[in-house]
Amino acid sequence: MSYPDTVGFRNGNAGNGTQITWTKPGGSIGMLIGYQTTGLFTQAEIDDPKVPKYAGARPGSMKWVDGDGDGILEIQDDYVVLANPHPDLMFGWNNTFEYKGITLRTIFAGQLGGAIYDLRKEIMYNVDGNFNVSRDMANRWRPGDTDFSADKFPTTYLNTNRVRFPGSNKIIDGSYIALKNLTLAYDIARLLKGRAKFAKAIEVVGSVRNVFYIANYKEGNPEVRRTNDGSALRSVNYGSYPTSRTYTLGLNFTF
Repeated sequence: MSYPDTVGFRNGNAGNGTQITWTKPGGSIGMLIGYQTTGLFTQAEIDDPKVPKYAGARPGSMKWVDGDGDGILEIQDDYVVLANPHPDLMFGWNNTFEYKGITLRTIFAGQLGGAIYDLRKEIMYNVDGNFNVSRDMANRWRPGDTDFSADKFPTTYLNTNRVRFPGSNKIIDGSYIALKNLTLAYDIARLLKGRAKFAKAIEVVGSVRNVFYIANYKEGNPEVRRTNDGSALRSVNYGSYPTSRTYTLGLNFTF
């Protein structure tokens, strides 16, 4: 974890108007930044003047690392580098299996590493009553709860904005493996035993695109990216449409 200094530039706007990536000479392009959440405030921490906090913080409110070390929790001033959106490894392979006129083709793709910034949660964590909300809120902190961990959704009482701002609670591992295409074909010309002289082969073909994804990210396509984001902004989900599965049936003639 490091604090973004004045060297380099920030890019990508979150809903609260702050930038969510940081690029500097010698570093990776478009590092994801935000506040590093550390859990929820306890009553003892609220009462302790040495614990950094913000105005209005109460037991169950979200807390984060005092990134600039000034003793006050602030939104953009406390942003730290959270994750690298670039994968450690990207891979893919194709296979073709043939047996007595039957052909099976597969295309796999995937990546290891690389983080996704799920900024859909800016809306899904909005408890002002303007949007549909995440089911995570059903297990939010309430008076009497003893769970103050970072995995616990904070209290919604007087805490309707900070929980949805850019932070580590919206960073997800982007590793995945996907079967992108599966095609099964059969050459029916073999059944005609030379009677189909107008074609060397007649394949009946069935295929499926986007057969499955195995991924840590369950909220959409782990390959999420907007076409206008540019090279300094990648793997940020602003609410992209999920990848659809398509089925195709056809004939291929070889003359």
